[in-house]
Amino acid sequence: MALGQGTAVNALTRLGLNLEALRKEIETYVGTGAKPELAGTRPLYTPRLKRALALAQTESKSLKHTFVGTEHILLGLVREGDGIAAKVIQAHGIDLVQLRKEILHELDPNLSPEAMFSPENSKQETSAAPPEPSVHERRKFKIEPVDLGKRYDVYCVEHGESVVYRNVRFKSIKGLLPGRESDYASLYVELEQADGKTVFLPKHSVFKFCDPGASASGERVPPKT
Repeated sequence: MALGQGTAVNALTRLGLNLEALRKEIETYVGTGAKPELAGTRPLYTPRLKRALALAQTESKSLKHTFVGTEHILLGLVREGDGIAAKVIQAHGIDLVQLRKEILHELDPNLSPEAMFSPENSKQETSAAPPEPSVHERRKFKIEPVDLGKRYDVYCVEHGESVVYRNVRFKSIKGLLPGRESDYASLYVELEQADGKTVFLPKHSVFKFCDPGASASGERVPPKT
């Protein structure tokens, strides 16, 4: 949307979406990104963003493209389906399946409907971004809930920056609006601070937590050559 041109923009515009209004609505949930003076620092990628980018790469490969462009990123967001961008687009009355068709039609007007949702695409998607574990798998690996009686240092993203709330306790998940429990963007994590006061963070902004004072950064491992 910032570029104002390209395949993704053409598809969104053709479906009647106001790009500026769409951008502002998304920014109310995720902020406006890093400040200019931080533009040269290492970008912070959330697990959800990594998943969308992996799906974008999968879309590019399935179309036999040698690059990842805005069209592939939008296709990745559409295929991911439950992110903020996709939810805002749906809230404007746009069907994600139709949006996918518009993008692919923009890339190749002769592309058949069968090719848009081919088994090859589904297979590659599975390898790039595996689905959430099933109930059976959760039981198999004995996934246990976090100890809510303990206190943690909680890291999150605020306006494109990484911030930490120290020595806090998870209390609950709250919904901003009644009846919107399925709307990920309206869910907030309730934290109790050391002084007993409560702070609410958007659920999607929290990306890690650890014991108070523990190192929250893993050792950097150089890539294999």
